Amino acid sequence: APALVQRLVELSDDCKTFVRCDGAWLEGSVASAWGSEAGLKTSPPPGAFAFEMPQLCVTAKGKTSDPLPDAYSVEAANAVGSQRRAMCRVFLSDPPVDPNASTSEVADDSSSSSSSSSTPDIDRDAYSLKFDILDLALAPAKGTAIVTFPTFADGAADERVSCVVRAPAESPTCWMDLPIAVGLDEGGIRKPVSMSDVVVEKVGTDANVGDAARSRNRQEWRADVRGAEKEGDVATETEGAVAEAARKKLDVATET
Repeated sequence: APALVQRLVELSDDCKTFVRCDGAWLEGSVASAWGSEAGLKTSPPPGAFAFEMPQLCVTAKGKTSDPLPDAYSVEAANAVGSQRRAMCRVFLSDPPVDPNASTSEVADDSSSSSSSSSTPDIDRDAYSLKFDILDLALAPAKGTAIVTFPTFADGAADERVSCVVRAPAESPTCWMDLPIAVGLDEGGIRKPVSMSDVVVEKVGTDANVGDAARSRNRQEWRADVRGAEKEGDVATETEGAVAEAARKKLDVATET
């Protein structure tokens, strides 16, 4: 067990080299923060990042997993005081073999000129990880990792990152999840503002808002336009043309 913990600590430390965070990492050994409650003994300070306890996951042969719970719900995150900002998923098994891929390799060796004109079909079931909303399927090799960011900066879950794992009929698919959590501010994740939360308050009186005010403004505008036409000594031809165009627009608006 100590050797396994040490290897997991090394793996978590390796993740820090390519997972860029906008805050500080929790001080101390990675393993010292691991616990049974949400993978941590205590929630990290606000804005601090910490690795949760790694999780070994398996999808049985020929099965497809349910959508993976990469992010906590708002209620669960507020309860534990942290939210998962990133997920490092290390695959421990190879993806399904695509028979068409092997056929294409042989074809490329024999005649490279004909490969461009006749591309073989792709086996779209030869994947291990699929993002349903994005319609993106991946076939990561054993020992490779995929990093996703299941939540936004405000803690709300990004549904586009929802994914499933598929295992071929011949063997199960195994992987290791290394969740990266961030401590929430006081008050936790706040509920997003909706139209039901907006209060519309009427400001002013009937004299300066509403249909009556708009009708009065049209009348005053018409009076100003027609008054400018009567001042023939001052108004130029250009001003007269502008006044005529304004009066036509006003008449159309009044009719509608």
